[in-house]
Amino acid sequence: MKKIIYYITDHGLGHATRAVALIRELQSLNYEIIVRTSINENFIQKSLSRIKIQSGITDVGPTINDDGMSIDVTKSKPNIEKWIEEIPKIACKEIDFLKKTNPSLVISDISAMPFFATKRLNITSLAISNFSWYDGLKFLSSEHLNSLKNFYDYADYAIKLPFGTPMKHFKNRIETGILTRKPTSSELEIREKFGLNKQDFVITIALGNSKKSLFFDFGNNCKIISFDKNIKTDSALIQLDNWIEGQDIISISNLVICKCGYGLISECVTNGIPFYYVYDTEHLEQKSISDELNSKNIGNVISLKNTEPNYFSMQSINKLQFPPKEKIDNKNIVNTINELLN
Repeated sequence: MKKIIYYITDHGLGHATRAVALIRELQSLNYEIIVRTSINENFIQKSLSRIKIQSGITDVGPTINDDGMSIDVTKSKPNIEKWIEEIPKIACKEIDFLKKTNPSLVISDISAMPFFATKRLNITSLAISNFSWYDGLKFLSSEHLNSLKNFYDYADYAIKLPFGTPMKHFKNRIETGILTRKPTSSELEIREKFGLNKQDFVITIALGNSKKSLFFDFGNNCKIISFDKNIKTDSALIQLDNWIEGQDIISISNLVICKCGYGLISECVTNGIPFYYVYDTEHLEQKSISDELNSKNIGNVISLKNTEPNYFSMQSINKLQFPPKEKIDNKNIVNTINELLN
C-alpha cells in the first residue's frame, strides 16, 4: 500500500473540503493517507473514514476582518513574513516526520513549507490548489515574496484548479477541471432530512461572519437554510450548526447566496445552482475567482457592505443567466496522481 502525506493549509475551510473530495477518491484505490494540519481536524475526521491525522502547523495565512472576507493587512503582514523567515527551521523538523512516515508522495494545498523538506529527502511532491500564496499575498515585501517563491520552486509538480490565480511560477504545472465534493445522497433524501417538500424553494446562505441584511419575496414555499449566525432576514431560518456535508445542502438549493470562496463556488457550478456572491476586490484570490466567473457570464455580485440591505424576489432570480452545470474532474486528477506514483 503506497502512502501519501497530505498537507492542508491552516487557513480556511475550502482547502479542507476539496482535500476531502480528493482523499475519498484516493482511499477507494487503497492508498494510505496521512493528513497534516492544525485546524479543521474535527471536520476532516468526521468527513473521512480510515483517515490518520498528524497534527502540525503547515503555514500562516492572512488574518481576516470581522466581515469574514477582507484581509487585515496590518496584522497579516508581520505574521506571515515571520512565518516565511522561519520556514527553513520548521521544515528541518518536518524532515524527521517524513523520515518516520516514509511516504511515496507528498501533496500540499497550498503550504510552501513541505517542499523544502521533500527536496532534501528526494520525495516526489505535488502542489494542488486554485491559487498560491505567492500570487495572493502581494502586500508582502519583495524579499519575503521571493523567498516564498523559492520554497514553491522545490515542488516537483503542481495541479492548477479553476477559479483562482494563475500559479504560473510553478514548474510542471498541470491545469485540470474542478475538484470538489459530490453529494452523498439523492435530492429527495436530503430534503427529507430537513423536512423539506419537493415544491419548497430553498435558499441557502453562506456568508461567513457577515452581518448583512437580506430580504426575500418568494411566497410561502420559500425555505431559507443558513450556515451563518449573524445574518438578518425577514424570513424564518433553518439554522445549521456543525453540518459536515455542505455540498448536500448546496445540491438541493434553488438559490445560494455566498462569499466568493473556491469551495462554495465549485459546489454551486458543479450542481448547476444559481448564486449571488460577495467578494473583496483587495483579496486577490477572491478577485481572481470573480474575474473567472465574469468571463463565463455567471458573475452575480452583491454589495460587500454589511450596512447595505439586499432584496431578492422570483422576478430578480428569473433574470439570472446560468450555463449548464460544470463537470467534476476528481477522477482525472486522481489519474494524474497515479501517474506520478507509478
